[in-house]
Amino acid sequence: MLQQFGGIWTSKKLALLEDYLNFYTKALQNQTFMLHYIDAFAGSGSHQPSEQANQQPLIPIENLRASVEVALSIDRPFDQYHFNDINSEFVAELEQLKAEHSDKKIAVYSQDANTFIPEFCRRLKGSDRAVVLLDPFSTQLDWNTLIPIARSGKIDLWLLFPISVILRMTPKQGEKIKSE
Repeated sequence: MLQQFGGIWTSKKLALLEDYLNFYTKALQNQTFMLHYIDAFAGSGSHQPSEQANQQPLIPIENLRASVEVALSIDRPFDQYHFNDINSEFVAELEQLKAEHSDKKIAVYSQDANTFIPEFCRRLKGSDRAVVLLDPFSTQLDWNTLIPIARSGKIDLWLLFPISVILRMTPKQGEKIKSE
């Protein structure tokens, strides 16, 4: 099941992610770290731009990949991949991608990301390092989920969020903004 979302910005985001992951694994290739890639909102693992985005794609549609596909295709693979999504149909697609990439160590999870991330952080060992991608579609991310990531000292975090959601939730009148 190809997820239909995004547009030119999605293509740009995925190109930046691919460059970063290639740089990250190359920079750490001579270290003894166990390298993990974590996508806590992995979706189906596949991507198709929305119809509106199809009008002016940045790259040919057949070359578009989702973050999971990008991570699986980098030059120097991670030691372990962790793909999580709460949607059972997406999890089934991720399991299929896992079978197609039997040469890689892939774990697929079906948990709320706010539960999955702290549990993953607790399992990190001293020699582990990770890149975590948090790219929710809306406001599913609880900000407290970031605390175990920060405390680990072992994770490079890619936190993406839809600015349109933040703008819709922001008060329009300054006097309604609560200060803490």
